Amino acid sequence: MKALIVYYSRRGENLVNGDIRTLRVGNTEMAAMILQKITRAELFQIVPVQDYPKEYCHCIDLARQDLLRRERPELKPCDIGNPCIGWKCL
Repeated sequence: MKALIVYYSRRGENLVNGDIRTLRVGNTEMAAMILQKITRAELFQIVPVQDYPKEYCHCIDLARQDLLRRERPELKPCDIGNPCIGWKCL
């Protein structure tokens, strides 16, 4: 059976150990790449149509507003057939 690792990750400004730092590779992308090396699965990055702001605090504010409105960003089309992606925010 073929495996696929689907992930969304934020590059740029991120909170790392309480400090805002600029990352060339996002945390989830790094984890996905490690899993890919172990499993040899294919990688697919979820990309929103409209990028979130590059500034960390502005991005968090916008994401919080989306969460409160129960909205999810529109995603760019993909070429992996008809994927079904689900998630739950706790």
